[in-house]
Amino acid sequence: VAVRLFGSCAYGLDVASSDLDLVVVRWAAPGTSDDRRHATYVLHRLAQFLRATPHVRVDRVLDRATVPVVRATVAGAPPVQVDLSLECATHTGLAAAALGRALVERLPALAPAAVAVRALLRRAG
Repeated sequence: VAVRLFGSCAYGLDVASSDLDLVVVRWAAPGTSDDRRHATYVLHRLAQFLRATPHVRVDRVLDRATVPVVRATVAGAPPVQVDLSLECATHTGLAAAALGRALVERLPALAPAAVAVRALLRRAG
């Protein structure tokens, strides 16, 4: 079992208000990670564990999403929003992070443009 970072923080396009996107990899026995009922059970157990962890507030468990997620807030100054998911066939975050890293390394000017577009999209809702 391991936890990997993906999303904007993984390839340097994060801003102060960005959340952390984390995925738990190698969490299931071979062939069971795509069993939706099992994944939902594990996700709820993970949320239960996080609820018992000091300084962590579980905001939502999105167990019916394409990629099920536990949304939590870790206390701090400022608080940090965390989306925690389980690796599954529909999870593309790690591949997207690898592509994002490669593009930013190859085209450094892309980073500020991408941050600006993300800010505009966020403001637009």
